[in-house]
Amino acid sequence: AHLKWRNSDIYAPMYPNIKKVEKYAKSNPDKPLIMCEYAHAMGNSTGAFSDWWKLIEKYDALQGGFIWDWADQGLIKQTEEGEKYWAYGGDFGPKKVPSLGNFCLNGVVFPDRSPHPGLYEVKKAYQYANFKAVDLNKGAVQLINKFAFVDLSDFDLFWQLKANGQTIKSEVTKGLSLAAGDSTLLSLDYQLPETKAYTEYFLHLELVGNKNSAVASCGEVMASEQFQLSIEHPIAIERRETEGKFEFVRNKKILELKTANTQLNFDLKKGTISSWKVNNKELIKAGPMPNFWRAMTDNDYGNFLLLRAGNWKRASYRKKATRTKITSLSKKHISIKVVHQLGFNGRFVSYYDILSNGRITVHNKLVRGAIKMSELPKVGLKMQLPKEFDQLQWFGRGPFENYTDRNTAADVDHYKSTVADQYVPYVRPQENGNKTDVRWLALSNKEGLGLMVRADTQMLSMSALHHLTEDFQAKVRALGWHNDKNMHTTDVKPRDLVALNIDLIQQGLGGDDSWWRKPHKPYRLNKRVYEYSFELMPIDLGKQSVHEYSTTPTMPILMHK
Repeated sequence: AHLKWRNSDIYAPMYPNIKKVEKYAKSNPDKPLIMCEYAHAMGNSTGAFSDWWKLIEKYDALQGGFIWDWADQGLIKQTEEGEKYWAYGGDFGPKKVPSLGNFCLNGVVFPDRSPHPGLYEVKKAYQYANFKAVDLNKGAVQLINKFAFVDLSDFDLFWQLKANGQTIKSEVTKGLSLAAGDSTLLSLDYQLPETKAYTEYFLHLELVGNKNSAVASCGEVMASEQFQLSIEHPIAIERRETEGKFEFVRNKKILELKTANTQLNFDLKKGTISSWKVNNKELIKAGPMPNFWRAMTDNDYGNFLLLRAGNWKRASYRKKATRTKITSLSKKHISIKVVHQLGFNGRFVSYYDILSNGRITVHNKLVRGAIKMSELPKVGLKMQLPKEFDQLQWFGRGPFENYTDRNTAADVDHYKSTVADQYVPYVRPQENGNKTDVRWLALSNKEGLGLMVRADTQMLSMSALHHLTEDFQAKVRALGWHNDKNMHTTDVKPRDLVALNIDLIQQGLGGDDSWWRKPHKPYRLNKRVYEYSFELMPIDLGKQSVHEYSTTPTMPILMHK
């Protein structure tokens, strides 16, 4: 719908197309444009919000808009066992009471006003100061005051220079004095460190309130930015000879590999690792298998993702490979090719390079069929670890959930958490917990034993939860009459596992509306070929730090054809 208030002093479209908004802004219009609704924050949403605000700030005629809406409008109910949950449309009254289901759950905060992860993206877009890189090699950064009436004296500047998430220098500048609408050039006192392999350097800047006032809260971050310094930092895995030797036993079903402290079984029928023990400690419950599906978000339902891409859901639940072949077998290195024929979808091929030093490199290639069926929800692999490996660390975007079209507020850093804390309890359960631009991820038990995943030349998209994708997948969308098939948080129970998704990429969330629009085109997966690699390695954080594991070279990924 478009509300064209031609007799008023503004033009106020409702859920407009972003390209049409830009076209209007370029037309030198007489009326400013204020979008009465333009971002529908239903469930896991608010994708491409930063793109909207790049456009709004580019043209004077664009004066912003209104998100639908502020808070999820849920009401507390409880199960017969006394467990509380948020109820929504279809959970009340006689069976013939009409309802729009969870269309009352459109907020950037939950019913109790705790934030959705998407709220951080909104805050980032709305912040009243910006930073621009001028010459990062010399510490030159421009600070812009976007307030209309107040200076920045209520804020202090806090900056940090970090190497792989570890602070190497930090300073606080007090008493900022920058008038509304003005900008100034900051000269930050740091020296660029020497280049180190596998090391990335980032500059973090924050404006932090130094008092409580109309525009500031003491200790609260009002505006922030992160810049990556232009220092060479190889990400690709470096060549190095491996140590140790394999003993192996092979039959038609299983390839069994042993070293002094490792035993690995590869299931040649299913085309995956069936067991991986280090010092008699089992690292996995289920080996990597191709995965192209996510639990549908409210926006996915609205743009008919299941109808358009259900073929990729079916391809994700294959139980075994089409063909598995050992292509190289020696006492130091074993290579296995696994082919998954996906019908009209194409084929997915994984190459496992298993080294006698206990590391495994996995190279994956999806080639879509000649007949393009639909865009992909994601490209990746899923696997499971025992539940005890619930101590999580990663170097990538965080600390909160983020996606390709909603990650500008999520800085790249070294984060520590637990798997349980990755779950985002959307009132209607759906896709949650993803992280983008991940360089490495480590899962360990409380003793420090576990598994690291390290990206090769391309960064990864990952999630680690105590739930499977199907745990968040409702049978139907919660619309219509009184509906006993509505899903709630009480339906989502932690499992005795860690479900790890190691993806190249997941499509964006979208959010222009929740009843038709797809994610913006740059965040859809329409390529014919997708290819990526990563390394799996056992870790013992009692003997070696996670940073030492993440920067230790090993043999390269073999170039498979």
